Amino acid sequence: MERAIQTLEGQIRTLMMDVQLDTGSMIHPRSNAYSFLVNWACTILNRYRLTSIGKTPFHILTGRQCTRPIVGFGTPVLWKKSLKSHEKKKGETDWSTGIFLGVKWRTSEAVISTPDGVKLCRTIQCDPDNREPTEELLHGIQTSAIQFFYSTEDKNDDDDAEDDDDDDDDD
Repeated sequence: MERAIQTLEGQIRTLMMDVQLDTGSMIHPRSNAYSFLVNWACTILNRYRLTSIGKTPFHILTGRQCTRPIVGFGTPVLWKKSLKSHEKKKGETDWSTGIFLGVKWRTSEAVISTPDGVKLCRTIQCDPDNREPTEELLHGIQTSAIQFFYSTEDKNDDDDAEDDDDDDDDD
């Protein structure tokens, strides 16, 4: 167990140094960004680090390899909004800018920090016009990883429950 903790601490330190080199500032351990950084460090170790038997924990658990490419924490990305055709305004682009915070475990959706808050999306790509992470997006995160992941799961569970209730009314 001690070795696992040391490995996780080392991964967190590596990510912290990478962010510090890119932005020139530190992420405070009590900040909301730090909670997303810890979550991303765990995800990297579970999805990409090989165990002694030559498989990742993700591969052992799911029976398949993870195919999502690794993106650096705090990296500027373009993320694709999932707007329905009636929600989209004419001439509006599907792509928006933000910074990468990690991946949601169950769905493999990317977690992106935007000026409008933290968002989930399926499709991202590196932003070729913007190589420097914006410190404002990194330090302006209003929710912690725990609050974000549990509130989105609760919302999805509530939506499923409402759908089930609607099905009962039709009988």
